[in-house]
Amino acid sequence: MRNLEDSSAPYKQYQIIDKLINNFSDANLILKSFLISNYPLIINDNKKIFIPNCYIRAVNNFHFKINDEDKSIVLSEGIFIIKEELIQTLEEFTIELNNINHYLSERSNGIHYNTKIYLMATFNPEEHLDLFFGLISNYLYFLKNKEHNLLILDIEVDTVNGYVTKIHSVNFHNIDEDNEFLSSNKIVDAGWVGEVPSDYFYIRNYSPSQKTTKIKIKESDHIKIKNYIPEEGELVWVSDTKRLVIGDGQTLGGNNVIEGNVDFLEPNKYYGTNDKGERGFYNIPYYYDVRLSSFSTTNDCKLILLYDYLPVFQISSKKNKIQVFVPYNLKDKLSSIILDICYVLNGSNTLQKEIKFLYKVWVISNNNLNYDNLSCEHVEQTLISSNMNLEKICKHTVNISFLKSYKDYQGIIIEINKLNTNNDYEGYYNIINFRIHY
Repeated sequence: MRNLEDSSAPYKQYQIIDKLINNFSDANLILKSFLISNYPLIINDNKKIFIPNCYIRAVNNFHFKINDEDKSIVLSEGIFIIKEELIQTLEEFTIELNNINHYLSERSNGIHYNTKIYLMATFNPEEHLDLFFGLISNYLYFLKNKEHNLLILDIEVDTVNGYVTKIHSVNFHNIDEDNEFLSSNKIVDAGWVGEVPSDYFYIRNYSPSQKTTKIKIKESDHIKIKNYIPEEGELVWVSDTKRLVIGDGQTLGGNNVIEGNVDFLEPNKYYGTNDKGERGFYNIPYYYDVRLSSFSTTNDCKLILLYDYLPVFQISSKKNKIQVFVPYNLKDKLSSIILDICYVLNGSNTLQKEIKFLYKVWVISNNNLNYDNLSCEHVEQTLISSNMNLEKICKHTVNISFLKSYKDYQGIIIEINKLNTNNDYEGYYNIINFRIHY
């Protein structure tokens, strides 16, 4: 089966699941067990059984859906007989009533009310033709090669110059209306006969089963898995680190199952070990270490050697402002940055005092810098003097998100404002290292 505008290989859309050309008794057995029996069997001169064209209405969920807004019909997968071939379609397809490419015959001109067009299937194994579905507006088109054509739907519509303006009704085609087709034949049985056996669904395992089976595997966290040896072939989902491991019966913690393609990595990705020692796919870290001599200020902040050996940029307890320019980084898109600042407090042993900062950032984009337009909201941070940072090296982190993403940028300017509070620390704030993560 294929949509008439789709050039995908037909064998991916349907399969022939039987050829009904056996002897008379076998054909009767087939019909009485699962096929529609409201159709005649014809014995030709070669004493072979000819199965008339039909579709099997007993197939579960075989139906159609109408979309009156865009004048289209969706037909679900089903089983059809065209001449002696029992054919199963493997997916639903859409027919557009106003798409000229979805017609097998020419459309009627003029204005027509309550006229019929037909959804038809055609298949000719003798000429090695594929299974096609399409619309016809001329019933004679069906009759001229009816051995290889199958009418499926009767569609009653209004048309103007071949275009459908209104859908009145859609029904499965009733073959009893084809009097010429039945006039010389004997009906074997009346009515419908049972459901199609499940063996005929996906009989060659060509299409995935519609049945769903849930498989549950053992779950752990990264701490517990380190003390567990999974059996050979046993899968364990490490829920907190989102990893899948497989056991070999001897490795503590199991072996990581790679999720992704290590040969064709996404841009800015790598496969390896992160800073926690865990293997997997991670973003390549982009960072820039600002030279302490790059800071500029108009106040009494300065570059010194703390304790006669440690180079730091010293900020006094007074209200101060410093700036630094950070050049363009190779990352293709800029939407946020993280500041990692190593520092030490000295000059006062006062505990539980405040050091308050206000951070501002401007992105230089398209070679333009406008100090009136900040690239982010103001970010405030307050440090508290304690035994952890007085005369001891410590680190604090500042997360800054921009108001928009920047693809074309030449650098950024970061401004740090030392603010005064009612509980100000009276010593010095000394920057040892200033790292920016992109």
